[in-house]
Amino acid sequence: MTSALRAAATIALVAGCARNAPGDSPGELARDPRVISAAELSAPAVVGLSTYEAIRALRPQFFVDNVAGAGSKEGRRLEISVNGGRLRPPQDLVTIPASNVAEVRYFASGESVSRFGMRSNLGPVLLVTLVKAEPASPL
Repeated sequence: MTSALRAAATIALVAGCARNAPGDSPGELARDPRVISAAELSAPAVVGLSTYEAIRALRPQFFVDNVAGAGSKEGRRLEISVNGGRLRPPQDLVTIPASNVAEVRYFASGESVSRFGMRSNLGPVLLVTLVKAEPASPL
């Protein structure tokens, strides 16, 4: 392959990738790999799922143990916080419908300590923000 042909192929590849970048098309939002938005949680593929199942479908890497040396003996396990409340196990998300969630944000180990202090057990935390309930109208 000549260098001119190689250069042309590289330019075509780069131009194609730039043209298809998230957020370039009207109506398409750039996706933050650490955040699941309400729009994603209302997608047809996750309608009717629990928050736990929706996270598994949309960002399975949130549940992967990627903390070096992590394990139950070090206490570095993934935990969740709903609306900034106490930390609890991710299995509690099974009881929350995905339709009730405004956002899920992933905090890596270091970030979780900054946000939640030592109660994060030096592990990652998912902050789940619920949709605010509409006040009941008096009848």
